[in-house]
Amino acid sequence: MIDFYVLVYTAICSSVSFNPLMKSPRSRRFLLNGVGLTILLIGTGVSGFIYKKSSETDQKVDPQNLIVLPEDSRIYQRNVAMYAGTFGVLADEWTRYIEKLGEPKALSITIIVLTLLVSGGFFVRASRLYRCTERQENALFQKKL
Repeated sequence: MIDFYVLVYTAICSSVSFNPLMKSPRSRRFLLNGVGLTILLIGTGVSGFIYKKSSETDQKVDPQNLIVLPEDSRIYQRNVAMYAGTFGVLADEWTRYIEKLGEPKALSITIIVLTLLVSGGFFVRASRLYRCTERQENALFQKKL
């Protein structure tokens, strides 16, 4: 998922840098800020929707009917340690941690964090573009023509 955001970010930044239609730094900044704002709004909306739906389904779960998973027992942990060693126990814990990230509340938090990072990257990139005055911008256009 992170690779997708990085790919989109690099594709847009490279197209903004070399696009002949986007000659002025002001238009590049405007585009990058727009893309960052769009990603921020969409990611926040999706994350909020997932979080709200997960809180509605959590109320329907009966706490008296919860079943203890065999992976949480000491016998299972001891067997994993005996057959796979310490690395096996750590790999099992990491696997279960990553699986929990797929649960709705954790997924919504992951989505909002990734959204903030990616949109923040666009905003930072837009703010670091060369800022020039209108006179300097006109001079740049005359040199390029």
